[in-house]
Amino acid sequence: MYGMKSPKTRKLKGLATAVILSVSLAPVAYAAGGEALRLKCRHMLQDLDYVALRREARKLCDEAASEKDTRLGAYASYYLAASELKTGSVASARRHAAAADSLAAISGNDTLRASSLNVLGIIANEYSRNNALALGYYLKALDYAGRFPDNPVTAGIYSNISLLFISHNDTAGLRYCKESYRIGKESGHPENLYYPCCNLASAYLLSGNLGEAYRFASEAVSISDRYSLRQPELAGIILGSVLGRMGRYGEATATLDGAITSLEDRNPKSSLLAQAYFEKARVYNDIGDFRASIRFCSDALRLSDELGNRSLLSEIYALAGDNYKRLGDFPAALEAIGNENRVLRNTVKVQDETIHREISRAFDLINKEKQLARRDVEISLHRQRIGILIAALMVMAGVLALVYRNYRRERALNRRIVSQYMEQDNLEEKLSDSRVRNGGEPSGTTEQAIFDSMSHLMEKEKIYLDKGLTRDSLAERLGTNRTYITKIVKGNTGLTLPQWINRYRVKHARLILSDPAKGGMSVKEIADASGFANVSTFNVVFKESVGMSPTAYRRSASELQE
Repeated sequence: MYGMKSPKTRKLKGLATAVILSVSLAPVAYAAGGEALRLKCRHMLQDLDYVALRREARKLCDEAASEKDTRLGAYASYYLAASELKTGSVASARRHAAAADSLAAISGNDTLRASSLNVLGIIANEYSRNNALALGYYLKALDYAGRFPDNPVTAGIYSNISLLFISHNDTAGLRYCKESYRIGKESGHPENLYYPCCNLASAYLLSGNLGEAYRFASEAVSISDRYSLRQPELAGIILGSVLGRMGRYGEATATLDGAITSLEDRNPKSSLLAQAYFEKARVYNDIGDFRASIRFCSDALRLSDELGNRSLLSEIYALAGDNYKRLGDFPAALEAIGNENRVLRNTVKVQDETIHREISRAFDLINKEKQLARRDVEISLHRQRIGILIAALMVMAGVLALVYRNYRRERALNRRIVSQYMEQDNLEEKLSDSRVRNGGEPSGTTEQAIFDSMSHLMEKEKIYLDKGLTRDSLAERLGTNRTYITKIVKGNTGLTLPQWINRYRVKHARLILSDPAKGGMSVKEIADASGFANVSTFNVVFKESVGMSPTAYRRSASELQE
């Protein structure tokens, strides 16, 4: 591996922009006017046509100003932020995103606020390397997006939070990836599932779980191929990185070459292309072609500088330094390592400044609150809290007392039920033994004879313990047909054949549950031993028959035997 980093430092950064800018805003019906232009901008954003989007967003901005429409102005600012982030300056994108957030707050559009804050988070993470500020934007965006169920923006925000963690080698991002994947799967839209798959692959790659990384990367590629999504290269880059980690270098280079060729033709000024160059450089480093790795590191650095994207810089410099070191060019290696340290120091410096600023702001706010506080208001609030607390405690005490009383009653009732069943089982056992000693009663009819035979099979041969017992197999054993034995059971017991068989199985289970020597058997083992196909069916049938769960029956039987 390159530099001093462990294998887990292989991560995929710089993908947050691709995720959020492809998440479309929820459509809302409004009056005519600039609405047609707004929808046109929205389609351009979905098609990733940032140059045209920038032009039309400016027209939308002029239209909003002429109509004095705050809502349209908010959308215009958002679309300008998205397009400037890709084709203009980061400072301009930040300014427009902040304006979109302010105008969306005035017009009460929480979904647009979430999207605007999400863009601000991307800028803070990818370009300013201010991770604390980025996380603050993302969490605030999540709050606004979460006010509406099934909001598609929510999945994008979770994706970006996960990428924030992943880009710093923190596997805590996996939880956010899974949540984003769940939301995407429930939405039924391929794009909403595509990006979470990519992020999950990245998270599992970071944690070293190559099997899961390969599974989700392959799923992302499959989704992209099946639905012809707009950014198929993202999945290809991730899959190429995973294949490289797995030592499948030929497949890795072929996959990355495909992504690079596509991006160079379609979008040569993409941060994804810089990522693809970097991943290709990493594969060449692994196979020992250090000069080729240096070439791709240079391409990745050049494109990152052109885009103003600093998310990959430290990784690229570290890899370049390792390549130069392997080639024996120690001055160049030292220079690359120095550049890496400079990038890392700048990142830490920004983080420290943010933390100090936030602490200072919080301290000032506390002082102001203390100055505005009045003693009599505090005393009044304190008394109100005590009164509410006392009332709540009294209610809780009453509820707990009621619950405890009902619990005691239920336990006593369960013990009585168990006791009755145990007495019934003993009595049935004695009657069965008596019939055996007396040779049984003569059967007056053919139906009675068949039923006696069936009862003998159940009570003595215990054929109900066979999970595969069916009407047909029982009828064949008795030399009659399935319809006839069903009629016989119904006529003698009033039960259907399955109900009659399950009565024996439940009785068998009750005997096991009340046997102290078999206290170590699990409910599943008891279900298997009693002839039930599965534990779910056993629990349902047992509760319907006995009136309590198997666990409650065992507990009550144990209390009776103490």
